[in-house]
Amino acid sequence: MADEEPGKEEPKQEGEAPEAENLYDIVDRPAPKPAPTKIEGPSVLEGFDEDTDFDKDPALKAARANTRGTERAPMPNPLTISAGEHDDEDKSQDIVITDPLVRPGLLPLKATAITGGVLTLVAAAVKWNSATELGSGLPFAILTIYFCLLHAATGTLALILMSLLQKRPVGQYGLAAARMLVAVSVFLALANLQLPFGASFLIAAPGYLVALMLLFRVRSNIAVQISGIHAAVALAVQLGFLLQELGMPTKGGK
Repeated sequence: MADEEPGKEEPKQEGEAPEAENLYDIVDRPAPKPAPTKIEGPSVLEGFDEDTDFDKDPALKAARANTRGTERAPMPNPLTISAGEHDDEDKSQDIVITDPLVRPGLLPLKATAITGGVLTLVAAAVKWNSATELGSGLPFAILTIYFCLLHAATGTLALILMSLLQKRPVGQYGLAAARMLVAVSVFLALANLQLPFGASFLIAAPGYLVALMLLFRVRSNIAVQISGIHAAVALAVQLGFLLQELGMPTKGGK
């Protein structure tokens, strides 16, 4: 073998990294080739008509026709829109209330029932106190408790009729009866105050409406409708009692 001449290096091939003198030297690598910036091929907008009217596209009309009649996602609003066939000329929509009339509130069923029972006893005590001038107030107090329970039931029936008129579910029947017991007890407690010139009734009626609005969380017009239906049902029950009393034979009758 021939001795290599000192200071003479062997030629390096193209692209080969230079050798480092030691392991800790930084070796310069060749720069990468730049990527092509131009894509060979036809343009995306080649052959596109600028005067094209997409509103009159037959494919778009067919897609719109297929989407008609499809069900829409339910809205978070308790008022859900139930739409029939969507014609271009007739766009009328029927509003169906799916939220129940009796919704859970601040007080649960047990607490509401206890509140109604306490207010019933308060109404009976007020009647007992106001009836002492007529004699013993115990029969009137018992009758007040009876009326509270009776008209809590008629009020629940009024809520059922109201839900049928609005085409919406009632909700929890037990909670409806308990809340009606509270509202009726408030009404009778205020009505039994025996204020002059009928002032007790003028106070009791608004108190009943306010109780309905707070308990059922409804607007004033809905509370007025519920109270009207409740009054009609209560009068029908009282009329039935009156007809039964008239139909009973007297002591001297045959």
